[in-house]
Amino acid sequence: MNPLRYCALLLPILLVSCSMPVDNVRRVDEAKNESVITTGTPEEKSDRVRRRFDQAMLFVAEGEFDKAEAIFEQLIASGIRREAIFINAGLIQARNNDNERAIRYFDEALTLNPASVIALNEKAIIQRKTGRFSEAKASYQKAIEVDKEYLPAIKNLGVLCDVYLQDYECARQAYQRYIDLDQDDEQVKLWLSMMENKL
Repeated sequence: MNPLRYCALLLPILLVSCSMPVDNVRRVDEAKNESVITTGTPEEKSDRVRRRFDQAMLFVAEGEFDKAEAIFEQLIASGIRREAIFINAGLIQARNNDNERAIRYFDEALTLNPASVIALNEKAIIQRKTGRFSEAKASYQKAIEVDKEYLPAIKNLGVLCDVYLQDYECARQAYQRYIDLDQDDEQVKLWLSMMENKL
């Protein structure tokens, strides 16, 4: 699986979740294993969590997923409950093909934010990969209900209905909605044309 896909998905979460620019992130010597657990003021603890999160995201950008995973696991084990941490931990588990663990992390993110379209979409991808097509469809549809312009879920719903469910009307509607929002995607235009020929 292409790690760049995950970098592209993870970096927007970093930009939304952290106020510290990536360029200013202090490199942490792994051997120091900076504590993030219980000491200091709330501001100090929040700053330590943010620094560790930023370090994990740098590891992701560099393709060092094992190091990023270790930091996310440390944060979770420390009782840190933040949507972006669970989503990124889930994405790494999905990359590792640990599908059930990935879904658990996405569910944790959804507990914190039921409107997380990223968590819903990524959970649906795993549900589709593991043959749980009706669950995948429901997850994609929920993501689209939350954000009617969330292109990844719209496209993925179309593919699910087209390839896996052979529900061509569902696929046609999803592809049409996608093209209405992104008229430059020639691949989806082709898929839409194919659906219209099947109906």
